[in-house]
Amino acid sequence: MRPEIFTPTKPVTNQHSTDQTTFGTLTNYVAIEFMDGCSLQDVMDKQGRLSIGDAVHVTLACADALAHAHELNLIHRDIKPDNILVNRKGVVKVADFGLAKALDDEDMSMTQSGTGLGTPLYMPPEQARDAKNVDHRTDIYALGCTLYYFVTGKLPFHGDTVLKLIMAKEKGQYESARKLNPEVPERLELCIDRMIQKEPKHRYPDCVELIADLEKLGLESDVISFMDHAEPGSSRSRSRARSTSMNTSSPPSAVPGLTRTSAEDAQARQQASIKEATWYVRFTNAKGESQVKEMTTRQIQQGILSDALDVKAQAQRKDQKTGFLPLAGWPEFQDLMKKRLAKTTETVRSDQMKDMYAKLEKEQTWYQRKRWFGRVLGDVLGGFGLIVYLAAVGAALVGGYFLIRWLYPVIAGYLKIG
Repeated sequence: MRPEIFTPTKPVTNQHSTDQTTFGTLTNYVAIEFMDGCSLQDVMDKQGRLSIGDAVHVTLACADALAHAHELNLIHRDIKPDNILVNRKGVVKVADFGLAKALDDEDMSMTQSGTGLGTPLYMPPEQARDAKNVDHRTDIYALGCTLYYFVTGKLPFHGDTVLKLIMAKEKGQYESARKLNPEVPERLELCIDRMIQKEPKHRYPDCVELIADLEKLGLESDVISFMDHAEPGSSRSRSRARSTSMNTSSPPSAVPGLTRTSAEDAQARQQASIKEATWYVRFTNAKGESQVKEMTTRQIQQGILSDALDVKAQAQRKDQKTGFLPLAGWPEFQDLMKKRLAKTTETVRSDQMKDMYAKLEKEQTWYQRKRWFGRVLGDVLGGFGLIVYLAAVGAALVGGYFLIRWLYPVIAGYLKIG
């Protein structure tokens, strides 16, 4: 039940296709595996969303398949529920490598700049900009969007048009998975946040590290519940061994009693103990409340990446009594905090520009209203002036009429006397 990359086999080439034999003309053909099951999109259409255990199970199987593809220097570029298949026995397979690209591929016909390919709902923003210059972190982003969809029933980014959808991804803002589904554990949400970071450098560097983080959560179900005939088994035991060997460097030389595999395991455990040091973290939550929480090194790093920890957050190692220090004061978090502070500064500048534009827009609106009021007042005053003018002319005519009637007898009597 090992997860597999589901791809067509190479066609059987017949160099003498025109030759006739007793069996008839030889014909080229492609043989592909028959999948007696369904796609994960079919499951989502029926269920709305997956249980946490099923979602992690499927995601781990896909991550293992993608890790194998990335070993072969291939990028899938179209990870989505439609391309994740599961057979009746519960074996998960990644299908449709029709858009797969070799990292050293120079073919411009299918990966030219400006051609996104893939499915916009799941593809990362850099793939929409330029599908040629992408790497394996493209698949990690798409798998993260898929996992978010599995546990919430909704996609992290929305848009009425493809352009609006890509713009939403460029902003990198989406609703918390835990807000949509309170059953999502905080640590799983941190993993999802890291998978779908806007910048590739902020995502998981490879599927091996992603697999390690998801396995540590202990959320994976042994058997997927949505397939009636699913069979339990060690479907990922071999992939875990392979993942461990990929994630470690060469063992120390001349270590008595240790084979290469056991040395790698020991080194991996040592690195894990360093990475997973426990800390007390003091920070302000989204409600403005001050909190002190126990977290591992990786959780803090993911909290910085996802903006869950504010820039004034402080930490103290559980096994040391050094007191609380700003996160930037610890070597484990210095680089991430520098990037976070730079991002915060950029955000502040952006907010300042927005305030300036808002002020200018307000002034422009007031100026337009003032001009409109002036025109209306001018029109009113113009109408009133016309009325006064007409009244004056009418009064002059009436006055002239009565003046003539008064002067006419006087003038007539004067003429008779004369």
